Amino acid sequence: MAVAMTEEGAKKAAAGHAGYSNWSVSVDDILQWIGVWLYMLAYPQVGARAKYWEERKGGYGPRHRLAEHLKLGSNGNGVKGRKWFEQMHACFTLPVKTDERAGATSEEDPFKPVRRFWDSLCESFHNAVVCSWLMVLEESMVQWEGRGMPGLMAVARKPTPVGLELHTLCCGLCGILLWFEVYEGKEAMARKKYNDLYTKSIALTLRMCEPFFGSVMLPLAASARCVLLMHHASYCWLLDFKRVLVMVHGGA
Repeated sequence: MAVAMTEEGAKKAAAGHAGYSNWSVSVDDILQWIGVWLYMLAYPQVGARAKYWEERKGGYGPRHRLAEHLKLGSNGNGVKGRKWFEQMHACFTLPVKTDERAGATSEEDPFKPVRRFWDSLCESFHNAVVCSWLMVLEESMVQWEGRGMPGLMAVARKPTPVGLELHTLCCGLCGILLWFEVYEGKEAMARKKYNDLYTKSIALTLRMCEPFFGSVMLPLAASARCVLLMHHASYCWLLDFKRVLVMVHGGA
């Protein structure tokens, strides 16, 4: 990734963009850049991202001091501020995907600018985390940081009311994210897999659990529904307080 971001900066320099003449990105730079994003998620700030880089002169309120802390790293060079952060953001690229799920063939896809990022992030969590015997299916919100966000919505009941809604699957013991699906709107979600066979809640449960078919795990949902994935992924049992449904997966 460091090499790719360095090369992207070189392209911008060749195209005449100011500020990229001596552009170079190291692994430590990427870790610091990601760390700033994690900081923003942990400490919400009203307004645009630029607010995190502003320093108050007296009065009350949060002092983030991001530029000051970025200088402390072994790669700190005294110039890491908002401009550096946005330049890193501008040079961040992801591998081009051509499969249907990535939406690469649909220019009309409103989520096209971010879909590759979702897929790469989701697959990275799935590959990096080994789940316990218990998974939890829930909803979550990605906080709006003041910039454009496809799928932006407001859900007043949520702790983070403005942002992007996700369907999430997390380990029930450690709480780490395993898999997620972005809510793309009523019409788009109605066309998702399994919706032509089952109700939308069951279809959602199957889509979220599909990467884990073949594992013996117990997924729990807030709606009191749970799914037991059998060892050979032949049967999927959906247990509900009111009824028990047995569904065949994979044509077994």
